[in-house]
Amino acid sequence: MANKKISQLSELLSPNADDVFAMVNGGVTKKIQHSNYAANVRNLNQSLKSSELTVSGSLFITGSVSMNAIIDLAHVSASLDFPGDAEAAAGGVPLGGVYRSGNLLAIRIQ
Repeated sequence: MANKKISQLSELLSPNADDVFAMVNGGVTKKIQHSNYAANVRNLNQSLKSSELTVSGSLFITGSVSMNAIIDLAHVSASLDFPGDAEAAAGGVPLGGVYRSGNLLAIRIQ
């Protein structure tokens, strides 16, 4: 095979189980069969189970979420108290955002 950049190679859309590709592991380039790689990579369609999950930044979920847990809305209870959607909007709550109005939780829809 002539020397080519990876970007110059043709793309393989459906690898076979015994196809191999290069992977750098601990600074050493090694080969791995597609079947071994696929068996050891977490399927993104599987459930994520954790006793604690911390997200910094934004989290967007498509689909449904079910939880058997206590949700702590400390930020909402401490600073996002508005009489209605107009005041919540002026206070920076985005559409779909959660705020409180006294002792009630509200979702900004306007």
